[in-house]
Amino acid sequence: MILYEILLLASASRGFPVLSSPPPEAYIHLVDQKRARRRNPEDPPCTNKRHEKGIDFLESLPTDQCYKMLPTQRMRGIWLDEFEGSTFYPGATTSHPRSNGHLIWLDTSRTKLVNNWAKPGRAVLLEFYGRRTRYRGSYGHMGLFDLEIIVDRVISVRELK
Repeated sequence: MILYEILLLASASRGFPVLSSPPPEAYIHLVDQKRARRRNPEDPPCTNKRHEKGIDFLESLPTDQCYKMLPTQRMRGIWLDEFEGSTFYPGATTSHPRSNGHLIWLDTSRTKLVNNWAKPGRAVLLEFYGRRTRYRGSYGHMGLFDLEIIVDRVISVRELK
């Protein structure tokens, strides 16, 4: 059991979780599908090795350039905006939403939505057009979320109390 935990921690620290990685067919490019099958923490899918100023590091592709996404659709629900957290609850309308069993990371980086970490756990009723990852996997902060949704265009925003 200890060896398994060491392997899990080592691979997770390199950005390639052992257990919750998406299946190989989740990746857009064949080269990344092959990398996913190999499960080599030194060569994870959707990354490029770079060397800059004497430092080696992995550069990751954006989610929608790495993973297959569902078509754009109109969505509405509660966005919990937290420090190191951005959780979306589809269909929810109250400031204390309940999960439907999936943790969903909401990527708002392509919009003018502003994070407000001064209000921990801020709840926002949000309607938007966006795309969701087709397959469950490890998304969002530290790969702790089952799915990811990218917000492409905001329709309405209302902060809840």
